[in-house]
Amino acid sequence: MSDHAEIVELVVRFADAVNRLDVEQFEHVWAPEGHWIIDPPTDFELQLPRAEIATIFGDAMTANWASFLQLVHGTVVDIHGDHAHARSYLTEIAVPREGDFGYRNHGQYLDDLVRTDEGWRFARRHYRYLLHDDAPITGNTAPLGGVL
Repeated sequence: MSDHAEIVELVVRFADAVNRLDVEQFEHVWAPEGHWIIDPPTDFELQLPRAEIATIFGDAMTANWASFLQLVHGTVVDIHGDHAHARSYLTEIAVPREGDFGYRNHGQYLDDLVRTDEGWRFARRHYRYLLHDDAPITGNTAPLGGVL
């Protein structure tokens, strides 16, 4: 697999781990030390070993969301030896555990990646919102990590 294809696959694996609430897979998309930033309104930042990032991810997802879906629409990759930068566009739709609001957004991940013995991994992911909507979600939604 080419470096470009491996990086695009990693972006998709991240979203797949989010959608299936697969904490183990989520851990393994990160470099041994990761830096994860999500801009306001979420306003979240971690710089920790990947196992700790994955644990916090799993705990936060189960504590806050009844349903969560992340879709990747496209990724641009620039490779420079054993380092790379990627820019991906996403849509997220979610239903909170509490409250009568929803969560819809379009956003952009700006990524710094490193080649490791395991392959390409995220050293840093920075999520920036392009659109945010908290109107209630209507219709049936799959449970967190599941399907209808």
